[in-house]
Amino acid sequence: MKTLKLITSLLFTMILIQKSSAQTLATITAESGSRSYDQANCWSFGTFSPSATSKINGNYSYRGNSASNPSLYAAFITAPWCKFASGGTITLKAKLDASNGTFRRLVFSYYSYDSTKNYGQGTLVRFDSVSYTTIPTTTQNISINIPSAIVSNDKVYAILISAFGSGGSSRWILDDINISNTTYWANPSKNCLPLALIIDTDQDGVQDSDDAYPQDAARAYNNYFPSKGNGTLMFEDLWPSLGDYDFNDLVLGYKRNTVTNASNKVVEIKMTYIIKAIGAANSNGFGIQFDNLDPSKIVSVKGVKTKEAKWLSVSGNGTENNQKFANVIVFDNVNALMPNAGGSLVNTNSGAPFVTPDTTQLTIAFSTDKGKELSIDEIRINPYIIVNQDRGKEIHLPKFEPTNLASTKLFGQSQDNTKLDEKTYYTSKNGNLPWALDVPAEIPYMMEREDFIAGYLDFEKWAQSNGQSNKDWYDAAKGKRENKKIY
Repeated sequence: MKTLKLITSLLFTMILIQKSSAQTLATITAESGSRSYDQANCWSFGTFSPSATSKINGNYSYRGNSASNPSLYAAFITAPWCKFASGGTITLKAKLDASNGTFRRLVFSYYSYDSTKNYGQGTLVRFDSVSYTTIPTTTQNISINIPSAIVSNDKVYAILISAFGSGGSSRWILDDINISNTTYWANPSKNCLPLALIIDTDQDGVQDSDDAYPQDAARAYNNYFPSKGNGTLMFEDLWPSLGDYDFNDLVLGYKRNTVTNASNKVVEIKMTYIIKAIGAANSNGFGIQFDNLDPSKIVSVKGVKTKEAKWLSVSGNGTENNQKFANVIVFDNVNALMPNAGGSLVNTNSGAPFVTPDTTQLTIAFSTDKGKELSIDEIRINPYIIVNQDRGKEIHLPKFEPTNLASTKLFGQSQDNTKLDEKTYYTSKNGNLPWALDVPAEIPYMMEREDFIAGYLDFEKWAQSNGQSNKDWYDAAKGKRENKKIY
């Protein structure tokens, strides 16, 4: 069976037919002049198409390609999935458009449904055939009995009619195909799968086998980023100076799951942030901005770890107040979550005690009201740190704009090359270096005061190229790391 994209008007017609008569849907006449019409009713075809020039009766008949290939799949018509009662027959009219050829044959077979096979087609069983050595160019009325093996049980089957032969170039013409005493059991809106085998517990339009939330009509799909493993966020907090450029002032592992409904609209985002290292004397906070997203489109935020910092003001839906775009402060002071074990820093000196990483699980629910629904491509996450409890001092990824609570007084100072009028943000004057990194893989970070450029040997080339070359600079398999400098 071919997976079909159904035409809306045909689908509407088809639904009306299904309600009125299953028998009608086990019949094709080609009179629509469109193979798509019958495909929408879950018939499928190999080389057969409606023909107005070679026909048996009416305006159109189905005509195949040259029938000189002795294969069941050279030219065929497959009926929809059906349930069969006893006493049923397959009737059709057939002829050839020319008398040349050694022999011509129609073979009748059936498939049982098997969900593990392509298009659900299980083992093919031949049960009857009609052969001609004198090639008929006049209409032949053919009647084939439905085999007893497939009648009066709860299984569904599809009938395959194969039209082939040997020698010559004459083509089969078929018309008025009818399968009697059957119950149509295909679902056109579900890629023509059998009705009995489509289970949609929550009735959201997504069958349970494809639904990550089969008992929740509001949710259907999980969309993970990264698709495998965790990503890594790294920050250097001495901006606008490059500082020691060890990029371990805050190191976070992350994973997010964007949950969408049956219409692929965003319902919620589940985020995991793992604090792996704190190589800074500063007490930094961490937040995310949803660029271009109005705060009203967020319904609730759960799981943040804030300690009521004086600079933090949060609205009832969990987003930060006085922001043009939706902002969520994940934690306002990293040192309150992962205190050091006697030293000044956490997990950046190999000789110091190791501190177990802290994990934050965040759930952000989005509005499902009409007009406020969001698609995945409307979600642009902009992570940043707030340096040493100074709400105005933000450090973002390169090319990501600051929030409207950020102070602009440090832009362009020291090594920073931010130009607000040109919308270029957070890269250095020399070397186009960033102060924040987002890597869609789990990578190690530098030991304290070890230059990141000396640890990842292709990183500087990547930065100077504006991310266009050396895109695999962090890949361990490329042998571009100086492991002695890495924690």
